[in-house]
Amino acid sequence: MTPSTPPASSVPDGLLRRSWHRLRRSWRLLARSLLISSVLTAASCGLLLAALFWASGRAATDRAIDSARERGEIDSRVVFAPYVTDAVLAGDPAAFAELTAVGRRYLQVSGGIRVKVWDLQGRIAYSDEPSLIGQVFDFEDAELDRLLRGETVATLTDLRKAENVLERSEGRLLEVYVPSATESGRTVIIETYYPDRLIEDAVRILRGRSAPVVTSAVGVLACVLFPAVTILVLRLARNRRQRALLMGRLLNVSDSERRRVAGEVHDGAVQDLIGLTMALGGVAERAPAGDSARLQDLSNELSGVVVRLRDLLTSIYPAPRSNGRPYEALAAMAQGLRARGIEVALHVEPELQLGPDEEAVVLRAVQELTRNIASHSQATEATIAVRATRTAVVATVHDNGVGFDPAIVITARPGHFGLRLLTDLAAESGGTFVMTTEPGQGTRAHLELVRP
Repeated sequence: MTPSTPPASSVPDGLLRRSWHRLRRSWRLLARSLLISSVLTAASCGLLLAALFWASGRAATDRAIDSARERGEIDSRVVFAPYVTDAVLAGDPAAFAELTAVGRRYLQVSGGIRVKVWDLQGRIAYSDEPSLIGQVFDFEDAELDRLLRGETVATLTDLRKAENVLERSEGRLLEVYVPSATESGRTVIIETYYPDRLIEDAVRILRGRSAPVVTSAVGVLACVLFPAVTILVLRLARNRRQRALLMGRLLNVSDSERRRVAGEVHDGAVQDLIGLTMALGGVAERAPAGDSARLQDLSNELSGVVVRLRDLLTSIYPAPRSNGRPYEALAAMAQGLRARGIEVALHVEPELQLGPDEEAVVLRAVQELTRNIASHSQATEATIAVRATRTAVVATVHDNGVGFDPAIVITARPGHFGLRLLTDLAAESGGTFVMTTEPGQGTRAHLELVRP
């Protein structure tokens, strides 16, 4: 006889829901990992391109300055130096006219911007711009030392200097200082200015030559980096998920141990105390009047102990699980506070769904917080809020009670269960727990779990 296939309805709804939850979370994890890898890879490649772009600009600028230095040396020594004479320094009109004619032809043909002839006192003895002639400016000490040693100085023009006020409209410039001498041996400095076209040409050539290499390098980096980052992100997410599952298992073990302890105390010590209470009551009824009252008081005290033990067992007993739908368990906790006369606002969607590990942490935290409210806060109002997004689960519990100083509580009671438990619980689950409180200002607790 061929066995029949069980109908689909025989599969538990909880198992289907958990399977669908795991599948959706796996796809979400993969999509998020790919997105993070894409962003990190793009950012890394972008930073590399920016660094290479900046480096090529610097290299091109240095190359342009070297080209300007070579060009300035040739122009100054070949074109201008023969016409820079003692007569020019003395202001002879004929010598000026001859140098001016040479300078104009040079500027028209070469595309230069400006020519200046300086003496060592910083006076401009000649310039193609007549208004500059006779003005005095200070040389920088390091610059003057190099010129006196016979070195050529080439640099980008600092248009902020007073000597360059007439060149500011020309944009970025290169300037070259070349030391020379008149026929009598007087040292002069010939300065020529060139447009930044030299830099632009150098940048274009350098980047054009390096573009294929840079493109290939960035492509190889992206091909290597993307899968490596994806694997790393997936491993981190898996480790976080495994840590959360481990915490869930630990909570399950803790809950089982709580149930065991609660059951043993209830079935053992509590029942024994109830028996003793009843026995004392019976003895009190038969005892002489003087002893009867005392025995009855002891019986009443034992009854109070039983009540307190039952309250303790209620607080020890773990919060009930709900297969990923914690609304009913949270509503029961809120109702427990209402039974103590505390007005509770519950902000939880009835359709809220959490993973098993998330539910275990949230219910444990809210249970501990509501227990503290009931036992210590003296609050009249409280708020319980739990919400879940694609990236996080957030639980907030707030009350208007007396509050406390966390530093004093932790210092005075190093073994204090509440803060330490919840903080460790959140950390081990890959989240954070923050409590904000001070005396007379109530208490606000915020738990956030990051979803993998």
